[in-house]
Amino acid sequence: MARLFRRAMKTLLSRLLLWQTFLLLAAMGTVLVALPFGLFLHESNKAIEVARQEARGIAPTRALLALLRGLQQHRGLSTMADLGFNEAEAGLAASRQAVDKGFFATETLLLALGDTALLADFQQVRDQWQALLTRRGVRTLSANGSFDAHNQLVTRLLKLHEKLIDHFGLRLDPAASSYFLMNAALVEAPQLADTMSRLRGGGAAALSRHQAGQEERLVLHGLIDRAGYHLNAIRALLDYAADADPELAKSLSPLVRASLDDGASALAEAAQAVVHPNRLDAAPWEYFVRLSGALDAQQRLSGNTLAALETVLAGRVDGLESTRRNLSLALGALAVLMVGFGVRVVRSVTVPMAQTMHAAQTMTEDTEARLHTVEAIASGDMDQALKPASPPPLDGMAVGRNEAGRLVGALRSMGRMQAALDGAFVQMMQALRQHRADENARDWLKTGLNELGDLMRGEFSAETGAEAALGYLARRLDAGAGAIYLLQEGGGQLCLSVGYALNGQLARPGRLLQGEGVLGQAARDRRAIFLSQVPPGYLGIASALGSCDATALAALPLLHAGSVVGALELACLRPFSGTEREFLERARDSIAASIGVSMSRHRTEVLLEKTQQQAEELRLQQEALRQNNAELERVNTFRSEFLANVSHELRTPLNSMLVLAAVLRENREGNLTAKQTEYAGIIQQAGKDLLALINDILDLSRSGSGRVALSLEQVASRQICETLLPAFRPEAEAKGLEFRVEYAGALPQLVCIDLDRTRQVLKNLLSNAFKFTARGAVMIRMDLAEGVLTVPALSIAVRDSGIGVPPSKRELIFEAFRQADGSIGRSYGGAGLGLSISRQLACQMGGALRLQPNEGPGSTFILYLPLEAAPAYKPSPQRAAPLPPYGAYPTLDGKKVLLVDDDMRNVFSLGTLLSGRGMQVVEAEHGRAALERLADHPDTALVLMDVSMPVMDGYEAMRSIRATPSLRQLPIIAMSGDARVKDEQLCMQAGASAWLAKPIDIAVLLAMIERCVAPAV
Repeated sequence: MARLFRRAMKTLLSRLLLWQTFLLLAAMGTVLVALPFGLFLHESNKAIEVARQEARGIAPTRALLALLRGLQQHRGLSTMADLGFNEAEAGLAASRQAVDKGFFATETLLLALGDTALLADFQQVRDQWQALLTRRGVRTLSANGSFDAHNQLVTRLLKLHEKLIDHFGLRLDPAASSYFLMNAALVEAPQLADTMSRLRGGGAAALSRHQAGQEERLVLHGLIDRAGYHLNAIRALLDYAADADPELAKSLSPLVRASLDDGASALAEAAQAVVHPNRLDAAPWEYFVRLSGALDAQQRLSGNTLAALETVLAGRVDGLESTRRNLSLALGALAVLMVGFGVRVVRSVTVPMAQTMHAAQTMTEDTEARLHTVEAIASGDMDQALKPASPPPLDGMAVGRNEAGRLVGALRSMGRMQAALDGAFVQMMQALRQHRADENARDWLKTGLNELGDLMRGEFSAETGAEAALGYLARRLDAGAGAIYLLQEGGGQLCLSVGYALNGQLARPGRLLQGEGVLGQAARDRRAIFLSQVPPGYLGIASALGSCDATALAALPLLHAGSVVGALELACLRPFSGTEREFLERARDSIAASIGVSMSRHRTEVLLEKTQQQAEELRLQQEALRQNNAELERVNTFRSEFLANVSHELRTPLNSMLVLAAVLRENREGNLTAKQTEYAGIIQQAGKDLLALINDILDLSRSGSGRVALSLEQVASRQICETLLPAFRPEAEAKGLEFRVEYAGALPQLVCIDLDRTRQVLKNLLSNAFKFTARGAVMIRMDLAEGVLTVPALSIAVRDSGIGVPPSKRELIFEAFRQADGSIGRSYGGAGLGLSISRQLACQMGGALRLQPNEGPGSTFILYLPLEAAPAYKPSPQRAAPLPPYGAYPTLDGKKVLLVDDDMRNVFSLGTLLSGRGMQVVEAEHGRAALERLADHPDTALVLMDVSMPVMDGYEAMRSIRATPSLRQLPIIAMSGDARVKDEQLCMQAGASAWLAKPIDIAVLLAMIERCVAPAV
């Protein structure tokens, strides 16, 4: 190691000048001598500063502890005052003043320290104190709230006390007696005072109530234990301090023993007063005063401890300062020696330093010029050019390798770095210029799109929007010509809509197909086409003074909602830039959307106008339909009235004919030959056929107009067909046909139907079956059907083995007055109304009537009726009990009957019939005459009353008869030429006992007369 050191020193000395060598040796000697003294001086200064720092901290610490003691005293007095002790109230004002002075004194000392954090914390505590006083002054603070607020202040002051101790470093040098004094006076003593103060307030509060809960006793016991711990800690620390400094022990020992013993005694008394007894009987105020005295003793001890600490610290500072003065004198002498060597060194360094300063000045001037350039660029002037800096005029070979040489080398390196920085700055300028150009292009693009969007906003036609858009694009892009083609509705052609500066001498197509030309191809491909080298003569741009050829072309499709609505073409004298192409690509979407919306709006307006026109036509049609319906209603009314009159006019003479034919056929007097009797039977049968035809026509009229009134009732399902067997069995036997009824096993017991209408349909079907069947069988089958109607249905099939129905006639036979064989030479008669009426009745009952072809001969007609099963069978109240057969009663001889009818033919025929049965007939031509006849013949047993008569009709006459008490029980049989249910109901409401429709069935009439007069027989 020594060899290496010697070699290094030899090399160093060989490179230095002589004066540099001497200066180096002098400096090394000075350093070797001054280094220990400097280290010692440094340590002395540190020790002195620490001691002074500790000494400076005593005053603010003493002030803060005094403030803390005053605040604790105010807390105790406030607690006692809140508990109702007037003695405490008297001392509150003085305590508050003491606390205010403490705040002022402490704040003054903290301001002198200059620690803003400590000062801010302290001012917050002061403001909290002022707020506490304000709330106590206005009585808005409870006792517990006041106690808690004081506790918060004390806690914050204790924390501030800790920060102050740390600030002044009052816990250093643990080997010295000052360490023990500091811990005793600054750490343990405040904690002891706060603990005893809390014990004083809490115990006094418990004693004032003469009781304390378990939790409260635990808290007080904990405070006593903590205070004892702090007392013992203070005793130990002061003992250590006394051991370290005997002189200190002489001044502190008596006070320590007295204060600490008094504190321990006070704690024992407190435990005896508030912790151990079951009932707290000690006097609160004496307890408070006792602990306050102990606190005062501890505070005196703390003050004496601080005074002793201050004395110790002052002595330490004096000793350290004396040592430092001696050391400073020695170092001053050494400094005088160093001055001579320094002057020599400065002169030796002056020349290279002058050269270095000149180079630095040159670099500074270059930097200033560069700064002006940068400021101009920062203000937005991108046209500034940066002049590269020239290298500094330094000769590295002319200086040595000492510090001056290294400084020159550093300046040369700075010059090279500045040149590199200039190159990088030039590149940055180029990037900034490009960025500025890009920003301008984006601003130009956004501005154009916004202006175009504002221009295309609003409602206008597609042509108007296209013209506005084309003009704006031409002005924005400096285009010399342009055109917009719009898609023709209903076809794929593009039609020229608007043009911009088009040359009239050039031929241009008015229509284009997609794929035709550049513009048509752009529309087909749905992408823009830009041509930058348009050949001469392709497209000319003309003005009033001349013309030239376009050099660039742009063709763009206009797409809206994925469909082509048009195409745009622009011609320019220069190629389109990238920004302009992007602008066109984005602008076409806005133009296409506006044009597409305009086209849609136009189509909507056309459709709306068409819809309004159709709505008006529909309204007119509805009005015409309403008028037609009204006319139909009026016609139906007239038809109903006409049919009623026709029915009456037809039935009235037919009634006379049938009655007289029946009388002649009976030949009761025996004066007619067999041939004459046969003639009478033929006349009677012809009349019945005529009556059936009249009934069919009336039924067809009613069902066609929808005026058939249904009368639903609950009947046994087997009753529907069983009542038909007696009526058709004679005909079956006469023709030698088998006639039977079959029932499915799943039939319901009861069904709800219109029995009369159902029988009418079945009678028509059976009549046709027997009519067209010469041999074989006619069968009725009842079953259930699914899927025919919307609800479960009852099916009644009438099957025969007759001639059947050809397939071509199966729908025709259900039309009115139509038959399968409608020729003149047909073999079967009939008007062709039965099936038409039957189908209409089936539909009005909610069912259907269908023809089902047989596999063999004959045909099958099926009646479907909606099935509604009933829980129990109840006979219909409107259906009269079946009449007994004629002749069930002994005789009608001698019974007087009043026959009221304005038609003498009916009077004659019915009078002849009844006279032949032994009855006395009294005649009347209208209702008023009938009332007179009844007055003249009180023994009248029965009245036959026609309803349509002059002077007084039958309805009024029946009401008058029922209004007479003596005639109220007189049987009245009403007769009507209108066979409607409504007429029957009117007759029954007027007072009729029974009702018959003309022409009258003689057997039914005689049976009805016998039943009416039977009680009198």
